[in-house]
This record gives sequence, C-alpha cells and structure tokens, in this order.
Amino acid sequence: MKIIILSTLGALILLGVGVYIVFYISERDKIEGKSFFRLENRWLYGFLGYASVIVITFLVLILQTSLTRQEQTLGNTQARFQQELTAFRERLGEQTDRLMSQINEKAELTGSEVEVRGKLSNEIAHHQRTRKERDTAREQLRLAQSELNRETLAHRAYLDSLNTERSLHASTQKRLKREETQHAKNRETLRNTQQKLDRANEQLNVQNRQIKALRSDLKRAQDNADNARQIASRLLQQSGDHQRALLILQATVDSLFLKEFKRPRVPSEK
Repeated sequence: MKIIILSTLGALILLGVGVYIVFYISERDKIEGKSFFRLENRWLYGFLGYASVIVITFLVLILQTSLTRQEQTLGNTQARFQQELTAFRERLGEQTDRLMSQINEKAELTGSEVEVRGKLSNEIAHHQRTRKERDTAREQLRLAQSELNRETLAHRAYLDSLNTERSLHASTQKRLKREETQHAKNRETLRNTQQKLDRANEQLNVQNRQIKALRSDLKRAQDNADNARQIASRLLQQSGDHQRALLILQATVDSLFLKEFKRPRVPSEK
C-alpha cells in the first residue's frame, strides 16, 4: 500500500512538472508574439509521450505491487490452512484413538459380562440341585420323625404292658432290649439327618449370598457396557461430524482458490 501511494505521488509530481514545462513554453511563445497554447507538434507529442511513460510506469508498479501482495496473501493463506489442517488431523487422530480405546474397553466389558452370565447359570443350576437335596433331606427327616413317633408310641405301649405284666418271658426282655437299641439307632439317625439338614441350609444361605453378589456384579457390568456403548455412539457421531466439516472446509477453500486464481488448488492428474 505504501508503494502504491508513493508511486501515485511520484506520478503526480512528474505530471505537474510536465504541465509546468508546457505552460512555461506557452508563456515564452506568447512573449514572442504567438497566441496562447499555440505549441509546435513536437512539444505536444513529447508531452504526450512523457505522460504515457509516467502512466505506464505507474501502472507497472501498481500491478507488480498487487501481484506481490497476492503472492504473499496466498502463501499466508496456504500456511494457515496447512496449520489448521494439521491441527484438525491431530484432533481427529486423538478422537480416533480415544474411540478405539473405548471400543476395546466395551469388548472387554462384553467378555466379562458373558463370563459372569456363565458363572450365574452354573450357580443357579447348583442352587437348584441343592434345593432338591434339601427337599429330599426334609422328606427323609419327616419319614424318620414319623417312624420315631411310631416307635415311641410302640415303646410307651410296650412299657405300659411291661409295667402291668412284670412276669413276662426272657424273650420278651430281649425284644425290649432290641426295641431300645433300635430306638437309640433311630434317634442317632434322626440327629445325623438334622445335622445334614442344618449344613444344607447353611450351604443354601451361602449360595444365595453368592448369587446376589453375582447378580449385582452382572448389573454393574451391564451398566458399564451400556455406558461404553453410548459413549462409542457419541464419539462415532462426532467423528462423522468432524469429517463432514473437513470436507466442507476443503470444498470452500477449493472454491475460493478457483475463484481467486482461476485454477484449481490441486492440479488434476492427467
């Protein structure tokens, strides 16, 4: 801009000098008796040539300055575009790395979810088997209790008959001993069955607590998987938006370049 202003001032000064010379020659010719502005052709042609040289020089300077400014502007624009493109690529690479890490994390969460589901299925099957064993043990305990009650009633009846009939035969005494021995065995069997039932109940309680913990872990794993899935979807959408923005930016730059310089920014391959 400074060069254009200085060139304009220089051209005006030179034109002013040319006009002054023309007026000076006109005054001299007037003194010699000639009419005003009655100049010879050579002076007029010389002035026109002088003015043409000044104007052409001025135009050349302006065009040269304009081309220089355009080249500088083009270089600055390309450098700024390359910087922005490099920064965008770096951001896109970071987003892609973050997306891939979250997808890997989601895959790991899915694998852990499958493993937890398998463990839960095994625990449920084991729990069902334990419940069946507990029901069987309860039925055995009920039968043993019924047998014990029947034996107790029989024993009491026998004792009553023994009290009323003290003079029974020795075989009756042996039978009583056998009944007492059987009664003791039945009591021992009942006690063992009760202990087994208690242990089965304890195992069932432990398994119930384990199943609750596994269900809680499965729920947390499902929540983490859903969160990872949502984050991956948002990142994929953001990546698509960035790519579309990059395509729009490239199309805009190509259009501006073609509009300014009448040629494509990137030469086409022939």
